[in-house]
Amino acid sequence: MKEAPTQQQNVELLKTCPYFERLTDVELRLLGGICAEASFAPGEIIAHARKRRGRAYVVVEGTVGMFYVSRGEEIPIDNHGPGAALSIPALLPNPPYPSVKYVALSPVSLLEIPPSFFQDLVRDHPHIGVEVFSVLADGLLRRIIQLERLSPPTSTPSVRDYFRESASLVRHGMSPPQGPQK
Repeated sequence: MKEAPTQQQNVELLKTCPYFERLTDVELRLLGGICAEASFAPGEIIAHARKRRGRAYVVVEGTVGMFYVSRGEEIPIDNHGPGAALSIPALLPNPPYPSVKYVALSPVSLLEIPPSFFQDLVRDHPHIGVEVFSVLADGLLRRIIQLERLSPPTSTPSVRDYFRESASLVRHGMSPPQGPQK
């Protein structure tokens, strides 16, 4: 791995990430200031719904695999490289935890965004939240469509309904519900 990125390098990387590309340079510097670096070896789990690490990440270096987990089976969805955001819903006050797992496919260096620091930043600078969460809502809707295509016909409609409702609420600036009802 290379040495830790500087704050300016963090800002440049955050600019390339769709969730943050609408932010001003000042807002990006504020966001970059709350980020920490995290490293993962190949095969290490970065985030999984059951682990609830509660962090969002931006890939600095390496490749991260995204898998949909259903009934013990892991279905590859996508691979993410530098500039990609992972687990952005973790930044919400009551985050949804979809059955998605992120695994390092190579040595990975990430910027870690702690939700509590991000929420403090949004309280002080609401425009950051508006921009990030509107992109998040659009992304949730795209993922819902993708997951519906992968889901077996017998999957629980309440889970899909929960994510649809979450995306709609986030789009309108509200917190998502506590979780799907069993």
